[in-house]
Amino acid sequence: MAFCSSPNLLIAVACLLASSCYSAMESERSDDPEPLQTLVMTQAHTIQQLQAKLAAMETKFENELTALRARITKQETQVAFNVRLDSSFVGRDFNGTETLLFDAVDVNLGDGYDNLTGIFTAPVAGVYEFTFKITHTPPGALHVFLVTNGHELAEAEANGDDRKYPDRASSTAVVQLKVGNKVWVRRSDGDSTHIQGAFRSSFAGVLVVPDHP
Repeated sequence: MAFCSSPNLLIAVACLLASSCYSAMESERSDDPEPLQTLVMTQAHTIQQLQAKLAAMETKFENELTALRARITKQETQVAFNVRLDSSFVGRDFNGTETLLFDAVDVNLGDGYDNLTGIFTAPVAGVYEFTFKITHTPPGALHVFLVTNGHELAEAEANGDDRKYPDRASSTAVVQLKVGNKVWVRRSDGDSTHIQGAFRSSFAGVLVVPDHP
């Protein structure tokens, strides 16, 4: 009983047992490399899983970025406008320099049309289709051109003497434009000075095929 009651001796025995157990564990570890190999293999597998997840995330990000770029490109290449005379237009000169100012804007995708000048400026290069319609009050005639950068693309002539009904004319043209090219409707000649507004006189254009960057 005295042996067991000695505190110093009990501490020494505990330290000896702990030292023996630690030595045995170290011996077992040094003799058996499998636990270390298992740990390395587990970590390698975990790294492979993380790499696979990272690759999947990168692929998803690239796909989303590509889709976003496609949407932005599509929005940038959407160009179309439809405008008309909101009020009656009274001509002032006949020297071929008068631009018809279509002041009522229904559609202006791409902001190419300026209702203060009556001129469309191409924001995107490509093939465009333009159409215009004019209506005037008889008697007399009205002759107008569709013009781009000073060159005539199409013409329309409303020529009628029936005082009971308005006279109408329209035309369409397809043209290749560069960024910054301008298109407008120009009055050329004729003795009619009254062009009818509302939906009876209009000007429209749309980008049909954009140029590839």
